[in-house]
Amino acid sequence: MTVVRNAFRLIAINAVVLAVLVELASLGWYFFMHGTLYYTRPTVPVPAVATAPPPLTTFRIAPYFGFMRAPGLALKDAVPADRLADLAAPERAPAWTTVATNNYGFLSPHDFPFAAPGAQPFVVGVFGGSVAQWFALQGTAALARELRGIPAMRDREIVVLNFATGGYKQPQQLLALNYFMALGQRFDFVLNLDGFNEIALARHNVAAGVAVGMPSIEHMGPLARLAPLSQEGGDTDAVAELARLKRRSAELASSATRQPLALGYVIDTLRLRRATFAVAE
Repeated sequence: MTVVRNAFRLIAINAVVLAVLVELASLGWYFFMHGTLYYTRPTVPVPAVATAPPPLTTFRIAPYFGFMRAPGLALKDAVPADRLADLAAPERAPAWTTVATNNYGFLSPHDFPFAAPGAQPFVVGVFGGSVAQWFALQGTAALARELRGIPAMRDREIVVLNFATGGYKQPQQLLALNYFMALGQRFDFVLNLDGFNEIALARHNVAAGVAVGMPSIEHMGPLARLAPLSQEGGDTDAVAELARLKRRSAELASSATRQPLALGYVIDTLRLRRATFAVAE
């Protein structure tokens, strides 16, 4: 009996040591990815998973500039909760986290084309991909503060309009600028931030045999595959599978934010990535 007890004791000790080492490895992975400890991570309120099925995609085909987000989409529904918490840090929920997509699917508190009643404000249009989008959301106050340092701008109202979307690359930004100017949008200053997506996303187009000047195949590919599925006689099994994967992704994203241990977060995150890749295939 003593031998058996010693064996069980040794197994239990090894199991505890292994669990501690795995948790430490998970903490290291989280710190490498997010630059903070898991237990002290910034958090944002995450609602429970809705009972209604999530939409098959939050993107829509835009005839003039490729694709856009669905209008009326809350930021928390477009960005994973952990990334949103990282972007909001060190604040818990800064004002820009409440912004939703406008009538054209851009994350902006203003519908387009924007026109202010009364005195004309100084209108800044921001164009580009995700970097430009986050600058327009997070850097508006800093940009306005710098502009007001110019004597001629001291008493001007400054309005920053976001025409950027994650995944955009040239010539989408230029097409968006021309489109909204054709609709009568007035600009005092246009800021275009690009360069990364033109290289990072273009290579995926090349690999798929799509011209580099076309919109990102990572965004347009799934939309193109969905088009025939919505027609009469389409592949209903494929639609059902896509709906299941989207629902599973939403469940995993919600579960990951509630995990008490870093290991649980890592497991849910890896499963979420697998489900996300399956949706894109």
